[in-house]
Amino acid sequence: MGGGDKMNWLNISSKHNENRPELSAIAASIMAPPGHKIITADSGQGEARITAWLAGQHDLVEAFAQGRDVYSEHASVIYGRPVDRKLKIVQPDGKVVAPDHIPGQLGKVQILGCGFGMGYLKASAELLKGMLGAPPIQFGMADMETLQVDPSRFLNNPGKVKEVSELPSRLNLNDMLIHAAVTNALIDRYRARMDKIVAYWGLMEQVIDAMIAGREMVFGAHGVMRTAKDKIWMPNGLAMRYDGISRDEHGQASYFNGRNRLKLFGAKLVENTVQCIHYCIVSRQLLEIRNLLIVALFTMTTS
Repeated sequence: MGGGDKMNWLNISSKHNENRPELSAIAASIMAPPGHKIITADSGQGEARITAWLAGQHDLVEAFAQGRDVYSEHASVIYGRPVDRKLKIVQPDGKVVAPDHIPGQLGKVQILGCGFGMGYLKASAELLKGMLGAPPIQFGMADMETLQVDPSRFLNNPGKVKEVSELPSRLNLNDMLIHAAVTNALIDRYRARMDKIVAYWGLMEQVIDAMIAGREMVFGAHGVMRTAKDKIWMPNGLAMRYDGISRDEHGQASYFNGRNRLKLFGAKLVENTVQCIHYCIVSRQLLEIRNLLIVALFTMTTS
């Protein structure tokens, strides 16, 4: 239902796609039949909430449950000062500014985007493009100083310099290295704070081994999932299949998806299972909405 080939056909609300004009075009091309309307809605922070719940990252679960501004709180940790992404200040000339908009957006993209093991290379590129509806973000020397990032270890690592130099970008190498060094430091800070989520990626490597061996392993919060040979049984009674899953001589796991063999690792399996559980939740929500509509229509026709 969420699509494939890196295109989510449900994510078409134009208000969230200022940086993805192709999605806004899709939204504008869909018309409801006469007498009908198209309504867009989503489950707020669904994947981030489910990931934290499954991994036992209780502080994040509690913050979501209490309705706190999780993005501003995380940005406050990153920046080492109170951040309020919703703060607006009216200047003497009448112009309204949001001084913490970029820090708040950075907190948002980390909470929503780093739970599935995103590394600094992909994060660097995504931030430059505009990640998860945020404006494009490029870190410079001022950001390095503000965020108190020491780039020396990163810049003295030939492997990382080579990786950055191979990224497609219009920036010159020095600017790209500064941006990547800051991004790398922020990824490390996210992982240090969300240690239970990081540990859960490791647990999922054990889940992969259990599928390979055909051994039952119960896992996830309250044991909502369990393994079998080449599959995981989900809470809705259906199985996620990983046909022919195995590890090669280097320990890399892969499975056959019907066309090709795809690599699988702990953080990727977290993403797969979280999205499947999110599907279970949204499906139940759709059924509840349908039932409410049936009751409303019945009431209208009998009143």
